[in-house]
Amino acid sequence: MASKDNYFLNLLKWFNILSWPIEMYRQFKEWNIIRKLCKEEMTQKLFKQQKPEVRYDRIYRLYTVVNIPEELYPKEYEQARQTYLVEQLRKFEELALRLGVSEILYPEFVVITDIPDSFAYLLVLETNKDAYSWANFLIWVLQLMSFSAILLIVNGIFSSIVGTGIISWLLSILPF
Repeated sequence: MASKDNYFLNLLKWFNILSWPIEMYRQFKEWNIIRKLCKEEMTQKLFKQQKPEVRYDRIYRLYTVVNIPEELYPKEYEQARQTYLVEQLRKFEELALRLGVSEILYPEFVVITDIPDSFAYLLVLETNKDAYSWANFLIWVLQLMSFSAILLIVNGIFSSIVGTGIISWLLSILPF
């Protein structure tokens, strides 16, 4: 079966040098929305009224601890524990919907292992931070270097044919 990938379009996507800075800015705006929301007095009251109470840390991740009832501790109730966690997550989704930030928060459950013989989970709701990584930054630098190299090669070819560089040629034909 023939591949439906268009290699030329994939190559052009590689030279979209503004995609990473735009994505980073978008993720920063989402984080800033949560930061401003956490500082509002009304929101803090809503967090305290929520059962269990919702808190936030210094980097404005929302979190709470979900304790599983003792009757769900046995191994045969593992599916019921998962259902209970989803029910608790729905409570926080309702709060996020009320605050208008449900689309930018992503949940994560982490088992708390500090307390033996109990099932407690840390529910963390945070914004997407995938763009903030060294790998993405290095790929972006590589894209910039590749784009610059291609521009220099094209400018060299153009100046050998026409006698001037592309920018000086464009400036000479524009009516200023």
